[in-house]
Amino acid sequence: MRSLQVTATARIDAPVEIVRQQFADVAHHAVTGLHRGVRFDVIDDDGRTCRYHQISRVGPLRLRQELRLERTVAGPLVNTITAGQFAGGTITFEITTFEITTCENATFDITGDDMTGNAEIPTDELPTDEIPTDELGTDEHSTNPSACVTATLEAPVRAPQRFAAPILRRTVRRALLRALEEDRVDLESGRYTTTTAA
Repeated sequence: MRSLQVTATARIDAPVEIVRQQFADVAHHAVTGLHRGVRFDVIDDDGRTCRYHQISRVGPLRLRQELRLERTVAGPLVNTITAGQFAGGTITFEITTFEITTCENATFDITGDDMTGNAEIPTDELPTDEIPTDELGTDEHSTNPSACVTATLEAPVRAPQRFAAPILRRTVRRALLRALEEDRVDLESGRYTTTTAA
């Protein structure tokens, strides 16, 4: 079976701890309708693990999925897709302090059987502003270091989806970049703070 891996990276000018908290706050995403065309419904949340439904549209596909988010003190936030499209896959958010060398591009590839590939997304397609090389992770208006968020979807690609793999890659990539941009705006605008957290 082939697997699809799509990775998108974005800089967010907010402290790493706040960015991590926002990405782990499924209830905030559910209540605010933060991501256009995506609905979140929390099934249960004990503080360490959150189970939720996500209904979204990716291109022509309407996705109904159940996911489980495992919150850890450190390391990536891993959302395991337990039911629905891409079941058995994961959506992982790696949130680190911004560095020019590791937070300036996004890539995607599809691997397995007889198909391998890796292609860079032109930087002019990214929804973020050009990053001056002398900033090294600090916003000019703040002493707080910026965060680098790398979002990765890894999922099995079953027979019907394999024929549409090139379109699927582009569509998922756009959806990831748009979601990262919506999170960036939420965080940089100050709408999400520790006082608004669930």
